[in-house]
Amino acid sequence: MEITEDIIIKVALRLFSKKGYAATSIRDIASETNLTSSALYYYVESKKHLLLKIIEKGLNKLIMDAKNGLIHLRDPKDQLKELIRIHVINHGQEQLAALVIDTEYRSLDGEDRQKIRDMRREYEEIWLEVLRQGKNEGVFTYEDVRLATYALMEMCTGVAHWYVEGGRFTIEEIANQYKELGYRMVASLK
Repeated sequence: MEITEDIIIKVALRLFSKKGYAATSIRDIASETNLTSSALYYYVESKKHLLLKIIEKGLNKLIMDAKNGLIHLRDPKDQLKELIRIHVINHGQEQLAALVIDTEYRSLDGEDRQKIRDMRREYEEIWLEVLRQGKNEGVFTYEDVRLATYALMEMCTGVAHWYVEGGRFTIEEIANQYKELGYRMVASLK
C-alpha cells in the first residue's frame, strides 16, 4: 500500500473518533500506517495539521452541499427541508468526521481555530438566511432566529451519534422524516 496524506488522514480520523484527539499520539498514527514517527512527518506537519485537515474537509463539503442544494430553490419551506436533508445525510454518511468535527474542534487554537469558527459561521449563516426569509414571508413562526437555527442543526447533527447503517431506517428515510419534523418545528400555524 502506497502511503499518501489522504491515507494518513483517514487513519487519523479513525483514531481520533475512537480514542479522542488528545489520547491519540503521532506514534499511534505512524504505527497504523506502518511508518516510523519521523517518517510520518515527511507526509504531514503535525497531529494538529491532521485534525485541521479533517475538519476543513468536512465543513467544506457541508458548505458546498448546502449552497449547491439551494441554487434552484426559492421557497423557504423547500430550502429548509433541503438543508435538513443535506445535514442529516452528511452526518449519517460521514459519521466519524461529523463526530470529530463536533467534539475535537476545541483542540485547535489561534488561526486554525479562527478559520474553523469562520467556516462554521458561514454554514450557520446559510441556515439563518433561510429561516429569516421564511419568517419575513410568513412561512415560519419562531421567537429567535438563532435559537431556531441551533435547535434544527443540533437535531440533525445528533444523527451522527446514533445512526447505524443497515438499521431500521436508511439515512435517506431518516432525512425524509427529519425534513418534516424540522419544518413543523418552525412552520407558521396560519
